[in-house]
This record gives sequence, structure tokens and C-alpha cells, in this order.
Amino acid sequence: MDDLTASLVVLTITGLCVVGIFWFSHRSQKRSSAALQEMANRHGWSYVSISEPLAWGTEITGKNWLLTARSESTGQSSDSGSSNVQKTTIWKTEWITPAQFILHIGPRLSTGMTFPGILMPQMSGSLHEIIPPLEELSGRYLFLGNEQADLDFLLTTSIPHLLMEWPEKLSPHILINPHSLEIIFHGYRMDKPVEMERLILLGETFISIIEP
Repeated sequence: MDDLTASLVVLTITGLCVVGIFWFSHRSQKRSSAALQEMANRHGWSYVSISEPLAWGTEITGKNWLLTARSESTGQSSDSGSSNVQKTTIWKTEWITPAQFILHIGPRLSTGMTFPGILMPQMSGSLHEIIPPLEELSGRYLFLGNEQADLDFLLTTSIPHLLMEWPEKLSPHILINPHSLEIIFHGYRMDKPVEMERLILLGETFISIIEP
């Protein structure tokens, strides 16, 4: 086999591999979208697939909340040569409540008592740690609140169980204030119905406790 023939064989095999990868990727995306669509229909939620030149993911809307699971490319390569893609999953609801408490919940770090600065709003400096009434929670999560924050609801609701269900590497950050509630997963885009249902259940449980 001469060099030209060998090169053509290599190019052909490479081309077939690329086509195969795209085909399997497209098939997997279609299956994932269909599963999410079926989940949304089953619960009466609205499902929208995000498909933009540099962003992709899912939006699911309920009665009074929005879940956005999104990957977005900056269009630039990282130092390793791969595409720089930012991933987030955010569940959010807005409300107006007379309760003026502020509460932030996030994974406890072994290196300190606060979350990484990028994950916490600037106002977090005015908050103080509140020790939850359940020891298992204090070992996994850090609770920061203002003077009005009260954790008694942890004793009478399913919130502790729902928080402990998440694996340690995938712990949510929860930001509660008088105007909104956000549950955020930084660096992770959810695409599995079971995970999204678990996140939505957590958010709706908080709504049932806090919303006036």
C-alpha cells in the first residue's frame, strides 16, 4: 500500500468516526429532550429547548418558577486547548413577603466557614452563621442568615431530607431573601428528569413554607 492509499484510508476512517460521533450525539440529545418533554407534560409544566449558536440546554416553567439548565461557550479556547464552556442550573421564583429574613445555604467547606466568594452575593458579609437544629445538616451545609432568619422549619418539614439526598459533590446553593428564592448548581447543567424533579420538589417545598 503506497502513501497516498494509506492516507486515503486514514481519512476515510477518520471521517466515518466523526460522522458516527455526531450521529450518536444527536441521537442522545433527541432522547434526552424527549424524556424532559415527557416529564414536563406529565406534571403540566412548560418545556423549551435552548438552542443558540454558543448556548444550549433546557428551560422548564411551572406555575410560579423557572428552571434553567444551560451550557454556554465563550467561543474561546482554554489553556488546555478545549472550548471554555460555563455550565449552570438555576431554579428561581420571585415573591413579595413581609418576612424580612435573609438565608443562604451552601456546602460547608473543609478549608473555612464561608462559601467561595464567587458563589455568594456581596451582602453576605452582613450575615452570620446559624447552627441548624439537626447535626447531620451542620456537618454538610453552612447556613448564613440575618437577625430575622429562623431555622425552626427544619424540624417540621422535609427540607433536611431533601438537602441530604444530594450527593456531596452536587450540593445546591440556596439564596433566600424577601423578593426571591434561588437554588443554584454552579458548574453543572442538569439533563436528567430525575434530578430536575428532585430540584423542583426542593424549590416547591421551600415555597410552601415561606410564601405568604
